[in-house]
Amino acid sequence: MVKTLTKEQLAKTIDQTLLNPLATSKDIEQLCINAKKNHFAAVCINPTFITQAKKILADTDVKVCSVVGYPLGANKSGEESPPDTCVFKIILLMISQKTNL
Repeated sequence: MVKTLTKEQLAKTIDQTLLNPLATSKDIEQLCINAKKNHFAAVCINPTFITQAKKILADTDVKVCSVVGYPLGANKSGEESPPDTCVFKIILLMISQKTNL
């Protein structure tokens, strides 16, 4: 049996994503405004924009989600990070930003 979703229920299954390493603060603002307007489940962004997105979405039920080292290692410089460094970054982000990864 196929369950029919309402527009609101469907929106709550969508994580709107902007992981372009060239994304600007204005791009993130527009992403958040759109997610808020459409009542999406979350926005998924690079770690550098977590604080900004959380401020914009503070009075909504839209969650902020982030990534570590994806895409193209957008949040690191130099050589590829060893797995233990990535785990450390994940723990720091989760504690300091209270966000989903």
